[in-house]
Amino acid sequence: MTRILLAIAVVLGMSSSVVMAVQDAGEVCATLWEMEQRIYEGRARGDDSYYLSIASRAYMGWPPQFPDPATYETLAGIQPGSTRPSGEQIDKTLRGCSVDDDVALLFYSTHRTRAAGGVPVDQRFETIHVFVRRADEWLLIGAMARPQPD
Repeated sequence: MTRILLAIAVVLGMSSSVVMAVQDAGEVCATLWEMEQRIYEGRARGDDSYYLSIASRAYMGWPPQFPDPATYETLAGIQPGSTRPSGEQIDKTLRGCSVDDDVALLFYSTHRTRAAGGVPVDQRFETIHVFVRRADEWLLIGAMARPQPD
């Protein structure tokens, strides 16, 4: 497949960086999905510090329980090194990923069966996370989640 893409690029007079961008999209999506797994591993322990560590200072997100979007400062104020109750159980399913140069979007659904503190629940959400690449680092710059429609 790589040889075919390279041949097409040569024929069309495109630079090899364009071919590399096409090849790297799958790797970027896999990396970002791994980052998402780490976010939720932390949440299960009651620790949101990883989420904050990968958030851009320009972050804005809108969790379903918030009346308005939250900024990075809001996140930092919620979790100044403290933890929340642990025990959250959330299954995640990646629904889509799109990469365009230094911007990437992840679309996924979640099914929460235990809330923080271990309380049984049956909650389903649809989530989008928007990442921006700064140097060689992907930062979370936007997020939105909503209850999954019936």
